Amino acid sequence: MAGMLPDLRGKRNVNLLRASTNKQTVGEEKDIPAQREIIHDFNERTGVITVQEFVEGGISGWKVKMDKRDAVQKIKAMADHKEFDVLTVYYSDRIGRTALESTLVIKYLNERGILVITAEEGIISTDSQAEMLMTFMRFWSNENESIKISNRSTDYHIGLIKNGRYRGGGDKTLAYGYRLVDRGTKNAKGRHILDLEIDPEKAEIIRLIYDLSIKNNYGSRTITAFLNKHYKGVAKDPNGWSYRSIQYILHNPIYKGVVQMYSSVREELITCDKIQEHLIIIPEDIWEKNQQLMKNRLTTDKTQRHGITDADTLLSGLVYCGHCGSKMYVFKFYKHYNKKNGEVNRWTKNAYKCTAHLSEGRIECLGQTTYSAKKIDEIVEAETLTFIKNYSKKTFTEEFKEELQDNIDKLISNRKERADKVIKLQTTIATAKKEILKSLAGESLFKPEEIRESIDMAQKEVESLFKEISSLEDNIAQAKVALAECNSLNETFEDWEERYLAGDLVTKKSMLGQIIEKVIVTREGVEIQYRLAVQDFIHHSRDKEDMGTKMSSPVKAQVSHT
Repeated sequence: MAGMLPDLRGKRNVNLLRASTNKQTVGEEKDIPAQREIIHDFNERTGVITVQEFVEGGISGWKVKMDKRDAVQKIKAMADHKEFDVLTVYYSDRIGRTALESTLVIKYLNERGILVITAEEGIISTDSQAEMLMTFMRFWSNENESIKISNRSTDYHIGLIKNGRYRGGGDKTLAYGYRLVDRGTKNAKGRHILDLEIDPEKAEIIRLIYDLSIKNNYGSRTITAFLNKHYKGVAKDPNGWSYRSIQYILHNPIYKGVVQMYSSVREELITCDKIQEHLIIIPEDIWEKNQQLMKNRLTTDKTQRHGITDADTLLSGLVYCGHCGSKMYVFKFYKHYNKKNGEVNRWTKNAYKCTAHLSEGRIECLGQTTYSAKKIDEIVEAETLTFIKNYSKKTFTEEFKEELQDNIDKLISNRKERADKVIKLQTTIATAKKEILKSLAGESLFKPEEIRESIDMAQKEVESLFKEISSLEDNIAQAKVALAECNSLNETFEDWEERYLAGDLVTKKSMLGQIIEKVIVTREGVEIQYRLAVQDFIHHSRDKEDMGTKMSSPVKAQVSHT
């Protein structure tokens, strides 16, 4: 490979420069002047004629696949059309840091008559079995070095995460609601490192954001608009709050005291070993409850958004047409009349209106178009208060709580089973990668391409298992929320009526939205459908004074008024 170079004078040459991080580049164009100077000097000494130069600034030769690197794909296309004769790089690791992929790129170019040469190491070739093995070993060494560097960095960060420590990055990566303090903590080298603590003033904004999401049923965009109107000056960004920042806050588990990071090296989510009590701004049950509420608010083509809205009626967002199933929106009638003295008296009247007429004929509705919002609100409010009175002296049965806990345990067991499969597959992948070396040396029954295919299949199965694990994580979280709601409903119903009657419109809307799934309106009457947790309470509750008698009621409250 290295050694005396052939006569390259007059040969058409392509240069490839690469740096793994933006910190190694200069300017907005991400130039790499140090490599360029060495390669240009080498070009001048060898007498080649450079026809093209590719610069990959901030492109990892290990993390980024060859088929995702534009420069490599363009170089291969040029080789197909015989547009150059020599490819020059600084070091072999500038081509790549993956053993198999990098070797196959060299083989691809060599098969098309392209000489691959480095300014510091000489020619890289795959023309013979021996040369192919040596080339593979060179790139394997590059890959191994990258893995060692990555593992050292990853292990360091994982250690910090496991202990709930700050990983660094300054204010740019610091979660809103926290600040950095020097408590005298030192790292392994004896240098002072900063610790996280709650910023009391910003923590109040975090609590407000979660209150708006849970109690007012506000989505991220509505919360963003609200904060920019009332609290723009305390935003992290001088331009104000953004939708993405609110999304990040509502999904970040650090606010319940859980510090975590995703490791692409380990292909897993790393979480701290124990809850960091000093970082809790939002209690875990409240945080989990909000995750479920956000999922319920998602709107798709096939499902409608559930939950209250910010209209000035009690049931906005919860009312549905009982004839066509469409969601009903709040419509304002503007009324006025002229007094004898010439003054004009103006007022508005709210109504729930079926949206079928907006579907341009796609939805047929034979029912009534509008209903008085005041009448519907009064009917549902009265029926709900009666329902609460009837169930305020009941409690969940212990058998049902045990059933919920058993479900959680089963889901956790399923998650562990899939996690064990992932570990076995990753071991298989590691073994297959070792087999590639034997294959290149002609000592294996399999071709490198066949091994690569088996590795890809195993990796796809790993990805599929990770999706299943993610789904199970969601189910576990939902099951825990259900158990938490089960425990909280006992206390909630006791003083629910008192809190409701003392609350303002927003509070009442929120309290109704927490127990009512939807209100279905027809000419014949009003039907209240309670949320799943409330339905569970109806089916699985007993009188507190008589725990031996099981109570049961229908899950729908039918009201005959219109």
